[in-house]
Parts: sequence; C-alpha cells; structure tokens
Amino acid sequence: MKKKKKTNNKILVSTILIVILTTVIVYGFAIEGWELRFVSGGGDYLFSGGGTGSTPSPMLRYVGLATRFSSTTHTIANYQAVKAKMDQYHLTAIRLGSGDDLWTSSYTWNGGSAVDWFLRNTNFIVIVDRHHTIGLTYLNQTQWDKIDSNLASMSTRWASYGDRLRLEAVNEYANSDFKTQMNRIIRTFRLGGHTNWLIFNWNSWGASWSSQATLTDSLHKTSVGYHYYMNKWTGLSAFTNLNTGHSITGLPMFGSEEGSDEMEKGNFTRTKVTYLSQYLQASYAAGYSNVVWMNHELDNMATYESLGLVFPT
Repeated sequence: MKKKKKTNNKILVSTILIVILTTVIVYGFAIEGWELRFVSGGGDYLFSGGGTGSTPSPMLRYVGLATRFSSTTHTIANYQAVKAKMDQYHLTAIRLGSGDDLWTSSYTWNGGSAVDWFLRNTNFIVIVDRHHTIGLTYLNQTQWDKIDSNLASMSTRWASYGDRLRLEAVNEYANSDFKTQMNRIIRTFRLGGHTNWLIFNWNSWGASWSSQATLTDSLHKTSVGYHYYMNKWTGLSAFTNLNTGHSITGLPMFGSEEGSDEMEKGNFTRTKVTYLSQYLQASYAAGYSNVVWMNHELDNMATYESLGLVFPT
C-alpha cells in the first residue's frame, strides 16, 4: 500500500507540472521576480505579488499613432483612413490632440468627434491630448480650472469605455512647479470620483524624471514618459534614458509622442527612422508603450514607410 501511495503521489505531482507547463505555453505566462504577466489576445495584464488581489490591471504595453485633425479634416473618411493604417500594422493605441480650448490652434476639439468615433468604432486605447501646445511654461488659474473641468467632463461623458479612455492633462509642461501642478491635477481628478488612467510627459526643455517620481495617485493609475525625437537621440540612448526613468519613478511608461525629427517629415533620414524603429522595439520588449507622432492625420506616415519604419509586434 505504501508503495502504491508513493507512486500515486508522483503521478499527481507530474500531472500538476504538466498543467503548469501547458498554461505557460498556451496562455503566455512569464514570471518576473514577484510579478506574473499574462498575455492574451485581448491585451496585456500584470498581476502583482503585492497582495492586492487577483483582479488584473492593464499593463501599458501598446504601440500606436499620435495625430490631430483640423476643422476641415475632422471627417469620417479621415478617421477611417487612420484606423485602416493602424490595423495594417496591428497598432493598438491612438493619441488624439487638439489645442483650441486654451489657445489659438488649427487643431480643433470639434466637440470631441474624433475621440467619440475611435472609442465607438475601434478597440484602440484612446489617449486624449486636449490641451496641446509646445514650450508651455505658465498657465493662469482660469486655464488650470479649465483643464480640471475638461478632464472631469471627458471621464464622465465616456465613462462606459473604462480604461480604454486615457487622459493626458497637458503636453510637455515645462515650469518648475511641474510636480505641484500635476499632483494637484491627479488629486482633483480622483476626488471627483474619476478612475481613468492619467498620462504625463515631458521633453528636453522642462521637468525631469526625479520630478515625475513624486507623482502620487491613490489608484496607482498614472503613467509617465518622455517625447524622444531621433534628431537628438539614438535608439539605444533613448531607450536607456526611458529605462532610467522607469527605475527612478517606478511608474508605468507611456511615451505619448515619439518621432524621427521634431521638424517633421522633411528632415527624416533613414538613420533617424532606424533609430526610432530600434527604440520602439526595445521599449515594447521591456513592457513600455509609445505612440509615433504623425503631426496631423497621416501626414508623416508615407515618409516613414519609404524610409523603412518598423513597428514592433
């Protein structure tokens, strides 16, 4: 009897090991320290060993495009063209920018028509960059109040889309009060009962990784990133810097605007585009997300394609 019991125990252990191995092969589990990553056709999820329960939270590992539309290009045909191009390359996230709420801008909010269309007609993650400008170093109280109001109204309007809707409060804010103002935005947004992911990014003229390390979110749904353009970086140096940012902040990385050259397609070269491809691939492999700057509609895409841009899959 003892011998038979021992044999049965071996069979049981072997069966368990086979089940575990099968799970790993079929569903794509990967154990990394105290984290268990589950990769499925519906998205990537990160299970934390921190004792917060078994409910997965979305792991930010997406690749996509960043674009804008003007008052004359907010058309269904243009939205469909962007979607078709994204589907061609199996892209999963889109950043939609506008700036006419706070400034004079050719790129308009248009009642949120682009955001609404992409939420309704795709499965993409939709990042809303409603307060887009460059070189921003100051906002008055009225403008800060407008940002808070817009974030809350967008969260309420599209509440049924849950975490597919992600909100970028302001583009590349470059004042020394970055951490004070961004923490205030997070706190105000959460006190209003809103649960969307918030995204904060910076560029070479302001903020720092250390200032982003001080961002505090009661729901732990804040991601940060840097806008890398390959006229100033190589693929390796950009990825190394991003990785440093992750180490310093401990936050999910989401680069909401990456490109070959800040001066747009007329300054693209094959070398710069290769650097961008390398950066995107390394970031994706590390579990970081990025969207590639199109300027408006698909304006930069044909040049990218002619110079061999490769999106990670």
